[in-house]
Amino acid sequence: MTQDPLDIAYLAGLLDGEGSISCSSTEQGIFLFIACGMNCETPLQWAKEKFGGKVYPLKAGTTFQWVVSGKSCKEILVAILPFLKVKARQAELGIVFCDTIRPPENRKALTDVELLLKLRISNEMRSLNAR
Repeated sequence: MTQDPLDIAYLAGLLDGEGSISCSSTEQGIFLFIACGMNCETPLQWAKEKFGGKVYPLKAGTTFQWVVSGKSCKEILVAILPFLKVKARQAELGIVFCDTIRPPENRKALTDVELLLKLRISNEMRSLNAR
């Protein structure tokens, strides 16, 4: 990632204060995502322009959420990790999680070891993110 270090630091601050690094379990598997929600859409659109992802309106357009998911999270997490104060452990876990994501052409069933690793990461993230 060839981003301006100030942009990376700013994103880290947004995520430490208003964001989350989490896993979600569905019938299709366990997925990693980075999200940041705010009433002001401008910083989220900035994040989308600089780092990718999507911005979604929530609550009838009065709040917004920026979301990045899957393997594209890794580059962001590696870049922001040195600047994180609150969510550094979640970022470390997310980086490890990204290493378990296979490319689309190799989406065979997970081995027991891979599934166990994803479950352990997901459970630790859930514990870290509990309020």
